[in-house]
Amino acid sequence: MRNVTKVVAELWECRLYWMEFSLSRGEKKQMVIRVIPLILASLLLAAHFLRDGNLVLTLTCGLLPLLLLIKKRWSWLAVQIFAYAGGAVWLYTTVALVQQRMVWGMSWARLVMILGGVALFTIWAGYLLNAAPVREKYHPEGN
Repeated sequence: MRNVTKVVAELWECRLYWMEFSLSRGEKKQMVIRVIPLILASLLLAAHFLRDGNLVLTLTCGLLPLLLLIKKRWSWLAVQIFAYAGGAVWLYTTVALVQQRMVWGMSWARLVMILGGVALFTIWAGYLLNAAPVREKYHPEGN
């Protein structure tokens, strides 16, 4: 019960923090442009895990971008690491499916282009979070 109280207190503190340091209209637009690819990448990864039947990872991938609502450095790092790990998952899946198609004698070039593009998109979504406006929002002085 103590952990739940601590989490609620931290979320309340983050809410107050967000209200105290609001963004200008241009900064909000830049943040949205940088967060939308991450949301899309996480939904693609959630769909991948749902197809595999793993509901825990599906929910984790679907809900993880919500960590960006917590304006703390650890949440920003967790989401960024998630994006890079998601890219690695897509690359692993690409290699496994290419090997399977090679064994079956099927073409695999289109598979590499599609899943390679998804992997690059997921990694790019994580990289977008490393931009100056996002870093400044999650790295305030004294935090």
